Amino acid sequence: MGHINAEQKRRCNIKNGFDMLHSLIPQLNQNPNAKLSKAAMLQKGADHIRQLRSDRSQLREEMDSLKQQIESLNAAISNCQSMLPATGAPVSRQRSSKMKEMFDEYVRFSILFEPLLVSFNQMVSTASLEDLFRSTLLWVEQHCSLVTLRPGTKHFTSLRDRLNAAV
Repeated sequence: MGHINAEQKRRCNIKNGFDMLHSLIPQLNQNPNAKLSKAAMLQKGADHIRQLRSDRSQLREEMDSLKQQIESLNAAISNCQSMLPATGAPVSRQRSSKMKEMFDEYVRFSILFEPLLVSFNQMVSTASLEDLFRSTLLWVEQHCSLVTLRPGTKHFTSLRDRLNAAV
């Protein structure tokens, strides 16, 4: 009786192994109800393993190629960096004036839009999509009309006058 149980267990293990093999091979897994002999299933498994090995080999070659490209690019970067002056790029007068111009634009922008940002943060609710939509429309109506925005431009006039006086 013990040898019968052992034989049943062995057959069950073999069946489970073939079931697992069937589920692991994409060609067989696509058609789960197709009956195949165990030899054919083993052949498909061997074919799949060969394909996976080939894919892995191609990926290794691609990885090696990419590593070489990275090394080449790093060498080019190092070469370019070695040509730069030790003190960094010289700052030209034109660049300095461009930075001043950009800073002035930032100041003007912040004077006009800071009150809008504050009011937006106070009024707009993100509790739900509906609240966001409703509160944003209300905020736009109250704070983004030309009548509301025009007084903010007075700050530009006073700023311009102060800047011109300083120059």
